[in-house]
Amino acid sequence: MCKSFIYNIIRKGKVILFLLILSLFIESYVLGLTVVSGESMMNSIRNNDRILVNKISYIFEKPARGDVAIFNPPIKGREDELFIKRIIAVPGDYFEITDNKLYLNGMAVTEEHVSINIYNRKEFKFLKGRVPKGYVYVLGDNRDNSNDSRVFGFVPIKNLKGKAITKVWPFVGIKSLAVHYEDNSNK
Repeated sequence: MCKSFIYNIIRKGKVILFLLILSLFIESYVLGLTVVSGESMMNSIRNNDRILVNKISYIFEKPARGDVAIFNPPIKGREDELFIKRIIAVPGDYFEITDNKLYLNGMAVTEEHVSINIYNRKEFKFLKGRVPKGYVYVLGDNRDNSNDSRVFGFVPIKNLKGKAITKVWPFVGIKSLAVHYEDNSNK
């Protein structure tokens, strides 16, 4: 009886150890929960919200307009930090922001998820241009409180670490984060 009891404990311990290693691998490299720090994505994502991130999505698919991406910013001295912003334009797209209005490939874009306070005007360097190959243009949904491509320019696609899929906490307001931008490119 003692040998079978010990054998069962060892067998169950191996299963638990395997499941623990598997879950750590999945959380580290495939799918994970991230706590958002900051208000640059309000009203879509608030400070301390928990979001589910697909960490392998950009290995198998190209970034798309409307994706909420986690990335290392192209800011000297801050390359190891993680930012969260919405992809607005992809390689080849022409973008322009005039009077708080976004234009993609010459067409005005309706952005119902965006928070803008027209009284808080800032000077930005990158308000129009064509996105080069290998890069994306990102903006925070809280346009008045976001350090984004208007400030630091294009983000290399190689810096993208994952795609935020959904907000999971707090339970009130669980929702998908992606929005759809029309593909009105004339590339």
